Amino acid sequence: MAVVYRGVDLTLGRPVAVKVMHPHLLKRQDARDRFCREARVIAKLRHENIVEVYDYSGGDTPATSDIEDALIVTELIEGISFSEYLALHGPLLPEMAAVVTAVVAGALEHAHVNGVVHRDVKPENIMVGPTGALKLMDFGIAHVIDMEHLTVTGAIVGSPAHMSPEQVDGRALDARTDIFSLGTLLFLLSSGTLPFSSDTPSGLLRAISEAHVPDIRARVRGFPDDLHAILMKMMAREPDRRFQSAAEVRTAIESALVGLGLSDLKAEMARFFGSPTVEAVKIRRRVCLARVALARQHLAAGRRARALREADTASLMDPECDEAVRLLSQVRRSVRSGNIFRLVAICCLAGAVIGGGFLLWHFNRGERWKYPELRTGEGVSIVRRPADHLALTRRGPEAGFFRQDAVQVRLRPGSGQRNEQGGRTEILDNGVEKRAQFPVSIHAYPPAVQIRVDGKQVGVGRVEGLMLDAGSHQVGLSHPSCDECRDVSSVVVIDPANPPRAPLRVSIGYREARLTVSGPAGGDVFVNNESAPRGKTNSLILIPVDRPGLQDFSVKVYVDGTVRYSGAVKIQAGKSATIRIN
Repeated sequence: MAVVYRGVDLTLGRPVAVKVMHPHLLKRQDARDRFCREARVIAKLRHENIVEVYDYSGGDTPATSDIEDALIVTELIEGISFSEYLALHGPLLPEMAAVVTAVVAGALEHAHVNGVVHRDVKPENIMVGPTGALKLMDFGIAHVIDMEHLTVTGAIVGSPAHMSPEQVDGRALDARTDIFSLGTLLFLLSSGTLPFSSDTPSGLLRAISEAHVPDIRARVRGFPDDLHAILMKMMAREPDRRFQSAAEVRTAIESALVGLGLSDLKAEMARFFGSPTVEAVKIRRRVCLARVALARQHLAAGRRARALREADTASLMDPECDEAVRLLSQVRRSVRSGNIFRLVAICCLAGAVIGGGFLLWHFNRGERWKYPELRTGEGVSIVRRPADHLALTRRGPEAGFFRQDAVQVRLRPGSGQRNEQGGRTEILDNGVEKRAQFPVSIHAYPPAVQIRVDGKQVGVGRVEGLMLDAGSHQVGLSHPSCDECRDVSSVVVIDPANPPRAPLRVSIGYREARLTVSGPAGGDVFVNNESAPRGKTNSLILIPVDRPGLQDFSVKVYVDGTVRYSGAVKIQAGKSATIRIN
């Protein structure tokens, strides 16, 4: 619709951005009206995270007028859009993506209070500078509640991938449509992928309309359950089931982050975007240790399931964090001990019930055959057979207690298996009780990973509804066609008292990158500003990595306490890299 120039305000001597409408659109009244509306919309808003309008000219004159330009003058934002950031750096840590989302929610809260619905929240319309200053911009298709808004019959205005279901369906819009789009932003910033995709525009619109949001925990290793719950509420299909205001979104995210030590969002933005590569490592460790502390609190309070989830999230987020790995093993042992205690208690109770039932039968066995049908348990009836098979006799301990052909066991509707005559019969396994099983879904990353459970391959990428006994199981992953990957194996505990309700999220491991620094002997090599040297010069240094592809790592080399080298190196899982210094 327009081209944006960098300019200078000659009166105040400040840099500005000048948005100039394309000449071929100047003769279109609808385009001029929309351009004019954008200026008026932003002029109503005064917020530190919304771009500010300084001046405006030309768009509100009739299209038949002979004018040269229509333009909007705004503050100049130094930085890049989040779409450019993702292309350069990849997805953010989920907690950092939540910080960005909370800041954008604050800007939308201000807009909504002033009667403005943005309707096009997406990474391209959000800019961030090196100081962490975030600006929401491009209100060109915003709906103003107190202004007659523009409509185009049969057209969809906006960015389809970030639309809400009600936008796609042509329903009435309110502030909650921005909340859904804000959810797609959080999904994209955390995973680097959009929640909905299709090969065709119609398929994409249908997917958004149905709003079957994929589980982001299957795409992002260590995505926390608390943020997942917030994300799913933001992206509920029906607006009434979402957060009802941007203020609620901001409050929910801030509540989840404050326990992780991320209470000052503005300071976190400035610190992180000032040096994203270095700070990403630091904030990952900070959040990991904070989740370890939360897991210890849950474990001390007896909330083993919550402690297990927090410890698992921490270990997946930072596999190098020894505290998280140790705590995860401790929590798993605690869960197993609790399972054994419950199993012993259940066995004792079952023994008492069976013993009592046997004594009751022993004293009343002469009475139970006086009636055609006597209830013996929920859903079970004993039906008398013809007289020649009526007797129920003891055959002695060497042959068992009962003649099994003396009675017929019939189940009432709703239990057992149906026989050839259409009745329902129970097949008894000689009195041996079968162990309870629970459905488990396993989502592996990347999708081509082969999944094994207890040594048996059960699927590739994703397994739904796998029935597993209560107790411990070995889950293994392998990727035979990936040179960067290494097989991983972990223990999963199925707790009968708290069976899994969400898919088990697992990820393949990646081989260490190999780095050699050639230079003066005895030099200490530091990687990503770690407090201790990773290795020595002229020797092989193994660097753990958590994803495939090339990654930027900062390297410093100290020789006799003096910095001899400081720079960056691109390394890749399973590959070798060399730095040569004089």
